[in-house]
Amino acid sequence: MKPHFALPFVLALAPTLAFAGQIDVPGDYSDLQTAIDNANPGDVILIHGGTWGGVVVDKPLTLLGDPKPTIEGRPLPGEWGSPITLAGPGSGEVTLANLDIGGMVSGIIYGKTLAGISGGGFLKLHVYDSEVSGPEWFALTGSADGGVAIDVTVPLVTLERVTATATKSDIDVETFLGIDGVDAIRTTGTVVLLDSVVTGGTSGPYFMIGNECLDCPCGGLGGIGIVCDTVYQSGSSVAGGAGAEWFTNFGSVSCGFAADGAAYAVNAFHLLPGDLEGSGAPTLGGVFELSFYSPPPSALLFGSFDGMSLPTTFGGVPGFLFANLAGGTFNLGAVNTPGSTSLAIPAIPALAGTEVLFQSLHGVTGLSRPVSGVLLP
Repeated sequence: MKPHFALPFVLALAPTLAFAGQIDVPGDYSDLQTAIDNANPGDVILIHGGTWGGVVVDKPLTLLGDPKPTIEGRPLPGEWGSPITLAGPGSGEVTLANLDIGGMVSGIIYGKTLAGISGGGFLKLHVYDSEVSGPEWFALTGSADGGVAIDVTVPLVTLERVTATATKSDIDVETFLGIDGVDAIRTTGTVVLLDSVVTGGTSGPYFMIGNECLDCPCGGLGGIGIVCDTVYQSGSSVAGGAGAEWFTNFGSVSCGFAADGAAYAVNAFHLLPGDLEGSGAPTLGGVFELSFYSPPPSALLFGSFDGMSLPTTFGGVPGFLFANLAGGTFNLGAVNTPGSTSLAIPAIPALAGTEVLFQSLHGVTGLSRPVSGVLLP
């Protein structure tokens, strides 16, 4: 029989965590931006489905879908604004969970669109169990770059069980030169990518004006998957977008393909071991299963409520520490390896939106990759 544990640290900490306010939309507020404006730092905003216009997040908050809502962009002077714009005070973190971020934008009215998530002003951006894309063009008139999925100035961006996709760059007429695809994720710092899929933006197809483009294809490269300083990755796939296909002006003869985009443009890349897996998004009142693939006989399991921090080394132990020891890390004891452990999550509504993180420490292989999530209602 596999080990089965309650989460004693959740139960012990529940009275403290309950102080984090919860706001229902609709319910407490009929408009998502109004809820954000009236929230206190650290609050959890429960968005009960629906489709919402773009919002600006200017304080540390958690936006949590229950069920999953769609967040689209908003009109700005001369451009279509991001579904989610970060405008933080220079500290804190924003957590997004169980959201569909992207939507559509009219190419008749607008010629430029901002990213699905843009901006900065926070130390961390955590995204869980969500789909994130740049707004997608419809009825395009003229030419336009596609939409970047995430374009932020945040030191740490973490994505777990997320699909991040840049949308297509295109021209609606015959052309001399194609438009390159855009990148899926751009940030100035570190990206931690776990059990996720990232795809750069595609371009084209394009049709030549006459035969002027003698070196066909001419432009229309695919976008890059991730552009950042450092990537830590496990259980994920990253690909650049497809380059454009070029045709003669009659549209019947293909004369070549532009190059696909690169998967990464980074300074450092760390592939984390696949020695720890979670069973998906943790849910209140459910059972969360962790599977361990380290060598026998055992490893030490620990958990944290502080979410993921910038990875660090830990006293010469192999691997990287993602938990913030200063923020409170809880020893859950030894587990058999290889093997699995079931964790019972209390059905306490006040815990919705709480971040949990797990790592294991093995005597030989060292620290496992992290497994984390937001407790869903």
